[in-house]
Amino acid sequence: MKKNSFFLLAGAIVLAVGVALLARILLTPPPPPPPVVSLPEEQPARVEPAAPPVSHRNAVLTVVSGLRPGDFIDGSSLEWNEVDAEPSRSLFFIKGVDTIDALYGATVRQPVQSGQALSVGVVVRQSDPGFLAAILRPGMRAVSVPTNLVESNFGLVSSGDHVDVILALKRGDAAAGKTQTPNAPHLAAQTILHAVRVLALNNRVRGEMQVRPDDGAKKAGDDRGGGEVGSNVQTVTLEVSSADAEKLALAKEIGSLQLALIPAREVDQPGTAAARGVTTLRATTDLYDTVAPTWSGSVSVQAFRGKAIETLTVNAR
Repeated sequence: MKKNSFFLLAGAIVLAVGVALLARILLTPPPPPPPVVSLPEEQPARVEPAAPPVSHRNAVLTVVSGLRPGDFIDGSSLEWNEVDAEPSRSLFFIKGVDTIDALYGATVRQPVQSGQALSVGVVVRQSDPGFLAAILRPGMRAVSVPTNLVESNFGLVSSGDHVDVILALKRGDAAAGKTQTPNAPHLAAQTILHAVRVLALNNRVRGEMQVRPDDGAKKAGDDRGGGEVGSNVQTVTLEVSSADAEKLALAKEIGSLQLALIPAREVDQPGTAAARGVTTLRATTDLYDTVAPTWSGSVSVQAFRGKAIETLTVNAR
């Protein structure tokens, strides 16, 4: 075979293969378009609010509604307020170091205005010297009178209570002869003071506000009438006026004093201090109203003196 024919046949074959490939490419349908995926909209990042800066300012105890000498501190009297300056531990009560309940039952030496910081030096606790003088109201006096378990209601009277003071005495024959039955004890009693406040039993002064321990347990001697005070009451200190203090000074010299506990609701009722008369034995009981029979005239009595017999005449009084 000639070379020209060979090259011509090879070129025809190559051309035919190229045309077939080109036709296949052109006749093949285009591939489907890729699916469109919708992406969610990008949410803005949530910004958390910044935490408030931690305050390092100290808080001190301040008075809510004013305190006067004699006012007992309770939970409604004080509150914590922050201050800019660094308070001194020796001058003020600082939160985290001191507690409010430690001041319950205490009072102040001088008036403290509302909103003013409570100073350490102005507070008088129950165990501090001068507490009794601080709780005395203006114009009043503290007088101690002797008593015992019976006269003080077996120690059930506590400081802060109000009592009537009853004077019981034995009068002389000349003073009682007109009102008492002959041969009867010449006894009398009278309420000489009404609704006076008890300040202390023996040497123990307690405020009107008591704090219950966290565990609910009572401490020895803290209950009314319990402990050392309730078992050995010897003196009771009362808050009276200067004139009533003189009455008590005389009354305790001539008779015995009995304390009568009165209801707390009666203390604030007007007109309860009405004058009371003297209660005698005849007004208390009728046992001595029966008088022994009397006789009049004269009686003859024979007296024997050895062997002699003598008749005596005795005249009735």
